[in-house]
Amino acid sequence: DPTAYKTLQEKQALVGRLHTSMSNVIDTLCHWIAMKQEKLECGNEFGSEVQATVAAVLTRNMSLCTEKKEALTALVLDSVNLDVPKYVALRGTELHKVLKESIVRDYDSTFARYLEDARRAYFCTLSVLHN
Repeated sequence: DPTAYKTLQEKQALVGRLHTSMSNVIDTLCHWIAMKQEKLECGNEFGSEVQATVAAVLTRNMSLCTEKKEALTALVLDSVNLDVPKYVALRGTELHKVLKESIVRDYDSTFARYLEDARRAYFCTLSVLHN
């Protein structure tokens, strides 16, 4: 349940765990597909092309998730950077509050998109395994 995660750090930890798991599964599947494709190239050109297309879709889905994960990491760093000693004078001001709220809002919307992309990649992976 994504709403159980309150802080950016908790959400980022979830993203890290999800991303690592997805990456491991997709890397394994792509390796398996490449081995299968190699066998198919010996006489089934159509089957080989299908396998290449499936691997490309899995890789694209993982790339989308990676891009969002990197954006989320950058937002967490932006939030942390607002609290470093260099910005002590900024703390407690309206500007600091607005900046923090903006970062949290951006993070939450990107987090929701990341979870949706991860869900889509998960179902795409299940579809590949089923077929």
